[in-house]
Amino acid sequence: MRPIALALCACLAAVPAVADELPQDTAAERFRWSGEQLFYSIEMLGSEAARCAISVGYPTEGEDGETYVPLEGLSISVGFFANVYPMEDTALTRMDLSDGLPTVSTKIIDERGSVRRYDVAYGHDLFRSEIDRSAGEELRRNVRLVPSDTHDAITWMLDLRSRDLSVGQSYVYHVFDGWKLSRLTARVTAHTDVYTELGLLDVAEMRFTREVLASYSPLPYANDLVTLPPVYTVTEGPQDLGVGWFSLDDRRLPVGVDIETPIGHVRMLLDRWVAPG
Repeated sequence: MRPIALALCACLAAVPAVADELPQDTAAERFRWSGEQLFYSIEMLGSEAARCAISVGYPTEGEDGETYVPLEGLSISVGFFANVYPMEDTALTRMDLSDGLPTVSTKIIDERGSVRRYDVAYGHDLFRSEIDRSAGEELRRNVRLVPSDTHDAITWMLDLRSRDLSVGQSYVYHVFDGWKLSRLTARVTAHTDVYTELGLLDVAEMRFTREVLASYSPLPYANDLVTLPPVYTVTEGPQDLGVGWFSLDDRRLPVGVDIETPIGHVRMLLDRWVAPG
């Protein structure tokens, strides 16, 4: 079973490959979320099944002199669901402040006693990612061709918060966390309101669709000779994931998602927020 709760946080939690309109500000100028903490309740079949938290760190100078922002995500099953499907999924990311893209990420999927870990190093200029996948004593390493604007499960959400959320706007993100390369489309379909523990919020409602991509070198055996962007074919989808909401106030809160999954209807809503600062 895929890491559903972590994927849901990702749907909430940088440069889009396609967008109707791009702001002129740089990613660093748009970024204003350091110190923020977001807490969510995840309901399945009418009962709380899991809790999720996302934390945004402060700009830090790395060993290479580049400035990054540490990002953390955590999803834990609770209540009856924890007995049926015990789960504790973790996401750790370093986001390059200059462009909003991940430089390295770690995803630890701990579900029903089985633990998998994915460590990804993103080489955006080289159109590639290096992946270490470990499960128990087994370690597998491989390289995957990816677009130069590839995000991870958290960074795309932070970028989307800073975009124009007028009805009709749409944005396309490539997302890779070590297993499947996805092309995620977010289209603003309405302005409405959603009730949360923080009160009634005016929100932009978005519909999300996803395609899974296979990537290939455009020329056989060219990987080590010249740097070329890969070509892609769609292997799954497009799949309608459901809807999500971002608040329309200055906070641009990722409010929640409402989606159908293979195991039933899932609703994830923000119930506590710690402001940046």
